Amino acid sequence: MGGDKVVIYGEWCGGNIQKHVAISGLPLMFVIFKVKIVNQSETTAHTADADNQEQEQKPVRTYWLDPKEWTNIKWHEYSIYNILDFPTYTIDIDFNNAELSQDILTKIAEQVEQQCPVGTYFNRLGIGEGVVWTEWVQTRGNLTFKVKGRQHLVTQAKGLVSVKATRFADVGEFIEYACTENRMYQGLDYMREQNVSIEMNTMNIFLKWLREDICKEEKDTMNVSNISATKINEAIRKKAETWYKKKVANKRKRNKRKQKNY
Repeated sequence: MGGDKVVIYGEWCGGNIQKHVAISGLPLMFVIFKVKIVNQSETTAHTADADNQEQEQKPVRTYWLDPKEWTNIKWHEYSIYNILDFPTYTIDIDFNNAELSQDILTKIAEQVEQQCPVGTYFNRLGIGEGVVWTEWVQTRGNLTFKVKGRQHLVTQAKGLVSVKATRFADVGEFIEYACTENRMYQGLDYMREQNVSIEMNTMNIFLKWLREDICKEEKDTMNVSNISATKINEAIRKKAETWYKKKVANKRKRNKRKQKNY
């Protein structure tokens, strides 16, 4: 019988990750936001006959650990924090009438955008991105969704909270909705997080992240609009490649100005 695995999920923040938010510029830190238990496969033997044994493999079972059970997993001296070190929010949502919760979700996201609670913890004024919500009563942590403030929306959505996926008539409309400047900036943040330089020879890393993020985050919208991943690849590349080249050119200009100042 094998022991269980404990998988700790978290996110890097601070440093130069995601500029223009309250916690940008703080020492780089890792914030734990979920813990998963993985029950290892158990091999049990049962006797088929006196001279032969068969082995039966039990399936692996995984589950999210209740947040109350991992509040003490942190190590501040080594810049490892727990999401429960910071303010959290609890509300009741009737998912059969989810639109009734739109206003409160929007209000909380707007408050966080005005002043980041994590920033407040570190005595930093500035905006926050939004709130990640996790449902525990029925799905035991398997249902999560994020509500972002207006400045951080990565789509051209009309509201901060959408109960139903938007239907688009064609790929062009969908690209205008999904392939936004905010989302592309997130791609640059991802590259910085991975210590990948923003240059022409790394553009494929940026494009790959962007395609995968759109397909993952906008899956429901793509389904109701009957738009497949293969249909949007070229349209994403065309729009994002031009944008990325401008960012590389601007970066090179800034570097040249710095060299002249020396």
